[in-house]
Amino acid sequence: MRLVIQIPCKDEARSLPDVLASIPRRIPGVTSIETLVIDDGSRDDTGEVGRRHGATRVVRLPVNRGLAAAFQAGLREALRLGADVIVNTDGDCQYRGEDIAALVAPVVAGKASIVIGARDFDAIGDFTPLKRRLSRIGSRVAGLLSGVRVPDATSGLRAFSRDAAARVELRSTFTHTLETLFIAARWNLPVRRVLVGVNPARRQSRLAPSMARYVWRQGWSLARLFFFYRPAAACGALSTLLVTLALAVAAGWRALGLAGPPQSASLAPPALLVAPLLTLAAASALWGLTAWVLDLRRRREEVSRFLRRFAGGAGGAARRPALCRHHESPSTIPASAALRRSGRAARPDRGRDTRRVRG
Repeated sequence: MRLVIQIPCKDEARSLPDVLASIPRRIPGVTSIETLVIDDGSRDDTGEVGRRHGATRVVRLPVNRGLAAAFQAGLREALRLGADVIVNTDGDCQYRGEDIAALVAPVVAGKASIVIGARDFDAIGDFTPLKRRLSRIGSRVAGLLSGVRVPDATSGLRAFSRDAAARVELRSTFTHTLETLFIAARWNLPVRRVLVGVNPARRQSRLAPSMARYVWRQGWSLARLFFFYRPAAACGALSTLLVTLALAVAAGWRALGLAGPPQSASLAPPALLVAPLLTLAAASALWGLTAWVLDLRRRREEVSRFLRRFAGGAGGAARRPALCRHHESPSTIPASAALRRSGRAARPDRGRDTRRVRG
C-alpha cells in the first residue's frame, strides 16, 4: 500500500519544514510513505526548502493558480507516482501530522474512499464565536446541497483512495473542499470523518481578505456547484419557488380584493407580475430537464477519463477500478463492461454520510 502525502504551498518556506517533520514515518498497513510538495508559484524558496527537508518530490507551478489548481495538480502527480492512498494537508502547519495515521486507516481497511479530518471548532482558540457558528452553518448547508453531511465541510486534511482521487475533476477555482463533497455524492463514494486536532495559527488565511469576503465566496461556490452537479434538483427547486411566489401574489391580491370595498373585489391579480413568474418557472423546469440529459452524457465522458487516470502510474496497467456496484475493492471486470455499467449513475444518499456503495 503506497501512501503519497501532498502539500499544496504558496510562500510557505517558514512553516513547511515543520509540516514535513511532523509526517509519520510508519503507518500500519502502509508499506511506502512519500511526500509531494506542490509549489504554487511561490515568491520565496518554498520548493527548495521542501527538497532540503526531505520531500520525495517537488512540483512547481510557474505561476500562482490558486489552491484548487494546486490540489488538482497534486492528485494527478500522486496518481502518476502510483499512489494507492493520497492525503492532502496544508502547508501552513495548521493540521497535526500525528493524525494522518487515523485518517488513512478507513481507506487502508477498505471502509471508505474519502476520509475528512473534522476539527472541533470549540477547541480552536483562534476561532471567534461568530466564526464557529458560521462554520457549523456552512457545513450544514454544504451537506444539504451536496448530499454528504459532515461536521467540517471546509477541512483541508483529507485522505483519498486511488479510486476517489481519479474521479476528482475540479471546476472551482477557489478551493477543493466543497466540490469533493459533491463528487463523492455524484459517484456514491463512501465518506467518513475522523476527529483531528489543529496547531495554533501562524498567519491569517489567504483564501479571502476578510470573513465577509470568505463567506460570500463560499456561498457563491456552493450555489454554482449545486447547479452544476445536481441540475435537475436545483432547477426543480427554483421552479417550485417561482410557482409558490406567483400563487402567493395571486392569493394575496385576491384576499385583499375580497376584504376591501365591493368594487375592489372584481380586481384581477396583477397579471404583469404573476405571468412572468409562471413563465420563468416553466423555463426553469425545461432547463432542468435539458441539463439532466446533458449531465448523463457528461458522466460517460468522466468515466472514460477516470479509467485512464486510474490505470496510469507505477504498476497501473494491472489496476481495475471499482466501477460495479457492491464492490469496495478494485474489481476485475473488463474496462468495456465497466464503461457500460457506469452509465447508470449512482444516486447519492441524501441527508446522511455515505458509508458504503449502495445498490
